[in-house]
Amino acid sequence: MAEILEATLKGMKFEIYPLTGEVKDSRKWASTQVSGEGGGGGGYVHGGSGYTSTQPVKITSTTTTHDQLFVQGSDGKEICIETSNANLQVRPGHTVSVVWIIKKGKDRGPYCVVYNHNAEQTRWLYVSSSFSPWFFGQGRFWWLMTVLVGVSGALGMAAATRRNSVIDSDIAFLVFWAGILMGVWTLWIQLRIRGRAKQFKKHFASKILPLLIENGRNKGATAGGIA
Repeated sequence: MAEILEATLKGMKFEIYPLTGEVKDSRKWASTQVSGEGGGGGGYVHGGSGYTSTQPVKITSTTTTHDQLFVQGSDGKEICIETSNANLQVRPGHTVSVVWIIKKGKDRGPYCVVYNHNAEQTRWLYVSSSFSPWFFGQGRFWWLMTVLVGVSGALGMAAATRRNSVIDSDIAFLVFWAGILMGVWTLWIQLRIRGRAKQFKKHFASKILPLLIENGRNKGATAGGIA
């Protein structure tokens, strides 16, 4: 295990853990999830005449590519890396560097970079999620709540106007603005996450990658820049 590095990104401190080692085994496979909707129908028949109708069936499928690597460090210990849709191009015998990042004070964090020294190739994994607060995730829930709260407030104001209810109108107005503020807050959080991810990529290229390349050279791998 290489020396633990530290970085401050947008005012938040992180510990960066790099590991350079040899790929002992690699596996790639794909899984497909199929879903469908529609079908069925209805109609009307009376006295020998009428009509029937059927709904078209829509089938969709989503294919996910999975990678699994077993990397052995200089101390003989192995780590297993599993990713989805990263398109890792490695094989046993390659020298790779794996980097994961952990918020200061925490004890775990996701893998975010895999660098293949032989292929001179960098693959970014879960970069944005590395900087996302635990309660935020990808932000989809908060955007959904923003829409629901905002629309509820707007509909409430419309209904209160028809009833000429000042109290209901004031409450609906507050709910509507709560949705607006929630949307502004969600957007601010996402911009902060993207800003930290962008800053980390620059930090990786200027500070971390040269150290990884040097570690790879020490292991006899052909090193280079970011692909």
